[in-house]
Amino acid sequence: MKMLSIKKWSKSRDEWLQNVSRGQVLQQLTNLYTNGNFDMGPVFTQAELAQFHRSVDFPSRGATDALSQEDIANLFLHGSNFTDSPAKAASELLYKILIYHAAYPFTPEPSATLHKDGLLRAVSLLSGKTDKGVGAGRKLDGQVLTRRRTDMDKRRLLFQSLAVSIGSSAVCTGEIQGIEDRKEARTEAILDVMACLQPRISVSAAPLSRQNFLPTASRLAEQSPDPRVWRIPRQDIYILLLLLAILRFRGSLYEVTADDFRSTYLNQAAQHMLQSFIRGEDQDVQWETFGTVVEHVMVTTPSCPKATVTNSVFKPYLFNPLAELMHTLVTSENHALSPTTTDTTLHGLVYTHLPQLLAFLPKYVHKRLCQQPLNVFSLLASPLESRNNLLTTLRDQLRGQSGPLLFLIAAVPLGEEPIWKCDTALNDGDVTEEPAATQGTPSSFPLNMVLYGAFVATSFFPAANVAPAELTRLLNRSQLFQLAPLQDVFHAGPTAEGSSREWYHNIDKGESGGLSFGVPLGLEAPCKVALHVDENLEFGAFEHRFDGEGIYNSSEALGERRGTEKIEFKVWSMEVWSLGEGSGPMRPAE
Repeated sequence: MKMLSIKKWSKSRDEWLQNVSRGQVLQQLTNLYTNGNFDMGPVFTQAELAQFHRSVDFPSRGATDALSQEDIANLFLHGSNFTDSPAKAASELLYKILIYHAAYPFTPEPSATLHKDGLLRAVSLLSGKTDKGVGAGRKLDGQVLTRRRTDMDKRRLLFQSLAVSIGSSAVCTGEIQGIEDRKEARTEAILDVMACLQPRISVSAAPLSRQNFLPTASRLAEQSPDPRVWRIPRQDIYILLLLLAILRFRGSLYEVTADDFRSTYLNQAAQHMLQSFIRGEDQDVQWETFGTVVEHVMVTTPSCPKATVTNSVFKPYLFNPLAELMHTLVTSENHALSPTTTDTTLHGLVYTHLPQLLAFLPKYVHKRLCQQPLNVFSLLASPLESRNNLLTTLRDQLRGQSGPLLFLIAAVPLGEEPIWKCDTALNDGDVTEEPAATQGTPSSFPLNMVLYGAFVATSFFPAANVAPAELTRLLNRSQLFQLAPLQDVFHAGPTAEGSSREWYHNIDKGESGGLSFGVPLGLEAPCKVALHVDENLEFGAFEHRFDGEGIYNSSEALGERRGTEKIEFKVWSMEVWSLGEGSGPMRPAE
């Protein structure tokens, strides 16, 4: 290589650093995603790009490069009436998310519109396609050249795309810190992109280190100022959760209709998840709360059944349907898991709360949960005199199961009578009436129901020859949870090797007997998180406190909001489902 050529190239690179604009950065980023460069290959294959153009260039859109909100509704919400209020709100929210991600690593201009190139960049981010490119961590001479995009980075970007400015209103300490965190995160994101886009004369020419781009990144960051404080309106969180519930329920390539946005079951699922973020308070959602709920409540354990569970491997799973939705633009493959039937007499509580369960249960049981769960045990409002031997029946059934188990317990708080009919308000004054349920049918549950459950990650009665360390590893994948009237999840462990199984789950007859999770039967000492049903399967209690012993834990921040409580209830319905590979085809609840 001639010295003159190197000097000329260096001068060109210096001029690029001094003069590059945000528009040029975005244009070069699009080119990187489609063509690659010296350091990385393209994000999209030629087949995926061809599929993208086929998807976007539909006849009714015309020849313009710009995409309207109506175009986005046609692209992603196939068959929906986007003029209908809830569906329209969902398409508006989706458009807002795409506009923001299209401008990454900057913030969008106030009057920004979405174009095909911007949509491609947004799809690359939201689908996770850039995780192995711009989002992959790389080092140069032992120093960080580009950071690895973390789940926290993705959550922050999604939060900012949904949030609105509240100007100079009074703010809490956490929000002030959030402002500083966002400023730093934006500069770091620009540095990542600049390091990937830097001109290179050849693959053998060493790239500039990360710090060389700091003046340019700071200059460009100033062109994307942050509002003082951002919060997400609670109605927007609700619409997002409803859209995610629909996508989980239907599958990202299944037809979504306006009726889905008015489904009682799906709206209830969204409402229960919303309560995780607002806990009954009439307020918008701050970043601190958003991050905590997503990180601790809407997470799943690793997809590999043999992985060891530690606090560092819980993965947020709430927004995966959004990623799958983005994939529909670049692939014709259908990876969706949609229920094989919409018959609620077969699914019971699993069917009506499926979107919530899929937000945190381990991914390796999702297919079985959606398509072939085996009903091991079912109890629906049976009179007390007919329940005398049910615990023995349940115990015998559990002894015959060799895989993961899902327990669902629907109940009415003590002192309350079941409520069977109410008006449920939706969006913008629209109202759907909940039909009066018929008591005694498998699909009928009181509207004032509380719903608790447990996921037992291994056999309820493990084989005697299982080593203590292996048993603890399996047990630590278990979860206690609540699905109504709010969603909360309590993960087991990690605990010391050889912890007693009775601390995770137990079943026995006798005066202090019954079915328990999180507390050994007969133990008088208070527990952190525990669920117990008596031996007649008639009454039970859920307990949450800070100063107790136990296996199941809540996050510190959410635990403080929940406080110390003991909720006693009367069991209305109980279901046990086997999710093991040998479960066989689903059968109706008896």
